[in-house]
Amino acid sequence: MIEQPCENKPAYLLALEAVFGGPSQEGFGSAVFFMPGPQDAALEETARSCYQHFVGENWEKWGAEAWLGPWRETYRRDSTTKNDIVAELRDIQDPESRRQVGTLLDTIDDPAEAHTALAAAYDNPDIIDLRVYKLGDGDAMAGVLIAGSRKNNDVTIVAFLLD
Repeated sequence: MIEQPCENKPAYLLALEAVFGGPSQEGFGSAVFFMPGPQDAALEETARSCYQHFVGENWEKWGAEAWLGPWRETYRRDSTTKNDIVAELRDIQDPESRRQVGTLLDTIDDPAEAHTALAAAYDNPDIIDLRVYKLGDGDAMAGVLIAGSRKNNDVTIVAFLLD
């Protein structure tokens, strides 16, 4: 189950939701998920759970194998990397993920607002684990999922999936 706080959302979360939308089961476009700490699951497990929730009924309809076939980590921030989520996303080496990142960063209504919201969420020094995953159904749908975990174990996820 995807938990969402009803009140007292952090400012960075409100900014992300203003740009990318709140939690959704549409399986198309973008959505933001937030799980307040502490988390029992590892970041990847939490990310997969959000991905499944985002895809909604199509997860069962098309089968987990279709949705998890393309799933793979395409980026992980290491301790020597300067926290600059926009630059990090643009530097992803996987060609399909790079195309999706370009769409996420540049074709949104207000790219500057999107970049600022992503930076507020993921460039914070409290982020202790940041990963980007490739999404899709192995056919028409493709996207990326950005997952970040903070020192207090809060997890913030942006899911983006288009055909």
